[in-house]
Amino acid sequence: MSQSEWEAICAGKERIDEMLKEGEENSWFAEGDVTVSITGGSVDLRRFYTDKSDGEKKPGKQGIRLSAILWGVLKAEMANITKMLGQVSTEGNVTKKPKQNKNASTRMPMFYQNEHA
Repeated sequence: MSQSEWEAICAGKERIDEMLKEGEENSWFAEGDVTVSITGGSVDLRRFYTDKSDGEKKPGKQGIRLSAILWGVLKAEMANITKMLGQVSTEGNVTKKPKQNKNASTRMPMFYQNEHA
């Protein structure tokens, strides 16, 4: 998902919340080929593609269906996700790389290693 597509999802969060609350079913293109669909108390964020055989827009494999609870979790993390997207340059490289401990095992999280070393 591009940054502009993500921003469109974030901008529509109140609309999504209202439709979930009222049990409305609806679908709309948020930005580009990304759609938001509200059905059965869940939120589906999905990229659509144009079928070459008939020219119709159809749902693709790239997407996620979230229950209302998981939508709330995603919504709570929107600011953090937006901040992380802002650290990604136009080439797709992270501009701020986290420091890595060269002696650290890849199997244990850093906080666990420091407490139990």
